[in-house]
Amino acid sequence: MKKIIIISGLSLILIVVLLFTIGFNFVGSTTDTAAVSNIRESIKGSRKSVFTELVKDKVFLAPNDGSLTIPVFDPSSGKGDPTQQPVEAVLLVPACKAFYQYYPDKFDFLVVLTTIDSGFDSNFSVRNSVKGIGRAIDDESNYCGTKKLLSIVTFGSLNNYALGELGDLLHEVSHQWLMYIVDTNLKIGDGTGAHWSQFIDTATRKDGFIYFSPNRGNPFIDNGDGTFSLDNFTPMPLTSYRKFNSMELYLMGFIPSTKVTPLTLWQTESTQLAQTMIGTKKMITVQDIINIAGPRIPAYPKTQRDFKIAYIIIPKKGEVTSSLTIEKVKQINAKFPKEWSFATNGLSIIK
Repeated sequence: MKKIIIISGLSLILIVVLLFTIGFNFVGSTTDTAAVSNIRESIKGSRKSVFTELVKDKVFLAPNDGSLTIPVFDPSSGKGDPTQQPVEAVLLVPACKAFYQYYPDKFDFLVVLTTIDSGFDSNFSVRNSVKGIGRAIDDESNYCGTKKLLSIVTFGSLNNYALGELGDLLHEVSHQWLMYIVDTNLKIGDGTGAHWSQFIDTATRKDGFIYFSPNRGNPFIDNGDGTFSLDNFTPMPLTSYRKFNSMELYLMGFIPSTKVTPLTLWQTESTQLAQTMIGTKKMITVQDIINIAGPRIPAYPKTQRDFKIAYIIIPKKGEVTSSLTIEKVKQINAKFPKEWSFATNGLSIIK
């Protein structure tokens, strides 16, 4: 079986559950094959898309016939495991394959949204060709029928989405590059292999305001007496309060290594955050990152900085997608490019 990279905030147990319930393994399970076959049979002899294009070239509504979802637990029949949530899950590989039967291979990110109460956000990597970011070179794109797609992002349940809150989407999209630098001595990661440690200051400070990294870490103050404290949160003049720091912008390929400002890591015996803690300060430089993972290849400016993104709504079986749900996705589509531009200091475009 080919190695896959899965990035998620879930525990290992839930990741295993997720793999089996949604059939996303990039090698094609029996369920995946059957689902794609059913879709092809249903549209044989017609090139009319089974997707409804809600916003041209951007937002798509999948059919609600159950061809792209799978029951995890059926309350009416008692089949399945009722302890596992959700009771229905999305089949990402069939969804991806079905989408590319009708639409050109021009998207870098596909965001799959649903009203299924799954309660998780994840980045399922399709392809990585970048060295020096702590990730292995990998290409599973042939299983989705695409050569351009980088990741499929799942964005939790639209039922729980608060309009205007796009930090989770920033976080998941940026998992294409962040944060896979692992070192047992420096301990700059949080142990998941995909996020900064809670004891590293990843915040960006500008014009008296604090902007948090989308990939965790915290802002700290050096008290000058062998202790450090959490920095007080300063309200931002904009609704967004997240920016990628210069180390992240380097790893993403948006700036050269010479423009990176060191990050402050607090080495402490504490395992839980408190307002004030005892610790030793260590500066993490871009050279430290290069020593661990090697130089970024390709290096700025020979890097991709413009990206295309599309959104696919996959309803529950038999569900009529509400106008509110559609409006939520349209707002995400309209607002996320601005959020991305703000978080990257205008160095990258996603549209």
